[in-house]
Amino acid sequence: MARRAVIPLAICIVLFVAFMFGRPSDGQQLPTKNPSTDKQGTQCDNTCTLSCPTQGPAGPPGAPGTPGVPGIPSSQGIPGRDGRDGIKGDVGHPGQKGERGDEGLKRRWKQCVWNLDTSGESKDNGKIHECDFTKKRSDTYLRVVYMGNTRITGCANCCKRWYFTFNDVECRAPATIDGVVYHGTNINIHRSASIEGYCGGIASGKVRVGFHVKNCKAYATSADAHTSWNAISRIIIEECDNSCTATCPIQGPAGPPGTPGTPGVPGVPSSQGIPGRDGRDGIKGDVGPSGQKGERGFKGLMEVQLYCNYGLRHLTYSDNEI
Repeated sequence: MARRAVIPLAICIVLFVAFMFGRPSDGQQLPTKNPSTDKQGTQCDNTCTLSCPTQGPAGPPGAPGTPGVPGIPSSQGIPGRDGRDGIKGDVGHPGQKGERGDEGLKRRWKQCVWNLDTSGESKDNGKIHECDFTKKRSDTYLRVVYMGNTRITGCANCCKRWYFTFNDVECRAPATIDGVVYHGTNINIHRSASIEGYCGGIASGKVRVGFHVKNCKAYATSADAHTSWNAISRIIIEECDNSCTATCPIQGPAGPPGTPGTPGVPGVPSSQGIPGRDGRDGIKGDVGPSGQKGERGFKGLMEVQLYCNYGLRHLTYSDNEI
């Protein structure tokens, strides 16, 4: 408590001493100056004549500071949205006239028609129809269509194949154009048929389009075939403007036969199969010549049949009992 009372008393004594020494002496008066602003823009009153000297010229610039440490790169932000569409530009000048293009292919087609009435075409193998066509370009396809009817009969498990040729060669670009008829039993039915396809790689000029029939592959039995019976049959040919120079080269003539291949390795003998069934009886032969007279045989038993009023009795006796 005594210490707290001493502190305010000391402060009062210091303030009093400062007041006494700060008063001017009798007859002495400090110069007065109205508050104003000096040339440098510093506002001073009559209390700063001794403590605020006149501001001198600016000193030279300081040396550049040391560069700061580079900041840590931040992660990539989210991409901004697309900007708005720009203002539509002016219409450009007309371009130069291009070169004249290739002449397009007009639709070119042909139809050959046959009326064979009820006779039809009874070939079992060979060419049935042929229709000539003039092809304008080499880089086009030929579309071919046969419309008529087909039939096979006189056999069971047999197969016939009807197909197109171009200058006697089947189509190879991309594949043959054909249709087949197979019968598991012996029947006689004429069915309507439509065989159609596209063939490329055929040179320009005259093309012989043929329609043929023959046995199917792996079927040796030659069935009784019939084509275009009792109906109008036709072949339609059309040249189509579909370029195929890159994938379908021009079909040339057939090359020479290749050299025979190396004989294969003999197969491993298999175990004996199951014996087959007995064959059918052969045709009865002619009566042969009479044989020589044989030796006299042993005495046999004599068979006697007795007929009585009561019916038939069949008895057997030996020679000794008769």
